[in-house]
Amino acid sequence: MLAIVETALFAKDRLPAVGRNPHGQDVASFHIAARPGGWAPTITFKGGSAGSPAKIYPSKKEAFLAGAGTLCRILSGSKKLPFVVEGDTLMVAGYGTGGFPGIFMMKMPAPWI
Repeated sequence: MLAIVETALFAKDRLPAVGRNPHGQDVASFHIAARPGGWAPTITFKGGSAGSPAKIYPSKKEAFLAGAGTLCRILSGSKKLPFVVEGDTLMVAGYGTGGFPGIFMMKMPAPWI
């Protein structure tokens, strides 16, 4: 799930230049896991440390979106998601950002399916 968020941030040109975000380079993984009462997002850092889930969400979708927001804040400094959710699809659209000339749109299946 880390690759999904990183790819969308790159497409929107929202990743800082290498070396400007030391915490972003330390992220090793992002996943959601079943917990008693629902689902929890977990972001793991290199060296094996993982933040404990602060909240349990009732659905995989809610857990993914909450974790993706936290991951965006770590990687880009903003909690704003780089994609919109349309049903079970994540969509990224832009104009001339992230190395894409002109108008572009990317669609990805949602990871909670």
